[in-house]
Amino acid sequence: MGKLLFGVDAPIVVPVTVDLLVGGKPHQIKFEAEFKRISRSLAIKEQKRLNKLVREFRKASAAAANNPDDDAAQDRADAAADEINQFNDRLIRKRLIGWSGLTGADGDELSYSEEALEEMLDHLAYFEALRDAMALATGKVIEDAEKN
Repeated sequence: MGKLLFGVDAPIVVPVTVDLLVGGKPHQIKFEAEFKRISRSLAIKEQKRLNKLVREFRKASAAAANNPDDDAAQDRADAAADEINQFNDRLIRKRLIGWSGLTGADGDELSYSEEALEEMLDHLAYFEALRDAMALATGKVIEDAEKN
């Protein structure tokens, strides 16, 4: 990204908290995720794309709510929701470069791997936690750029 300034290529490390119910009891899993630092212009471009997808989802959802018997309207709302999830999946896969402090099912620290990432993205609580951490990392990019 940068060749002249110190720290502009350094990854962004953010805290992640996964809220789960295990055996009917609330349980939190905490670890740190490491995201590739992106430029402010790319962060803004990604945010604009996500905003557009959210607007499309809201429009499709409103149409589906107003026409509950219209299967096509329901399908458009479902497709719009899928697009948002796929967009977030792609961004997480592209930007997440590691994690630390994550304990696996066996009680040992779980190293970053594509297999573990796929399992996390397929589990709603982990997906939401990673999505929120990525948003925090993106906000940090914009915040850092505005300070300089």
